[in-house]
Amino acid sequence: MSEYTAPLRAMQFVLRELAPLQQIAQLPGCEEATLDLADAILEQAGKFATGVLSPLNVSGYAAKLETARRYADHVLARASGLAHTVAYGAESALAIEDDQF
Repeated sequence: MSEYTAPLRAMQFVLRELAPLQQIAQLPGCEEATLDLADAILEQAGKFATGVLSPLNVSGYAAKLETARRYADHVLARASGLAHTVAYGAESALAIEDDQF
């Protein structure tokens, strides 16, 4: 499983080109909403996602695999046709690269 990297360039593009951040900064109470502040927030959020949230995903993935193994051993063993169908679907899903999601 590859390590998560926040798509900072894409998010910065949205703030600069699609979201009217400069217009929002002109609203009362939003004067400090600058691109520099938004970049700093996005950078720190990316570090948090990579350093804190991403490792949690690994343990969650391991728990999902354990649940799948238990299901396969105890439930699918009793339904032979279903076992083949689930195994075929799993092979197809695992063939998809992480970056294709």
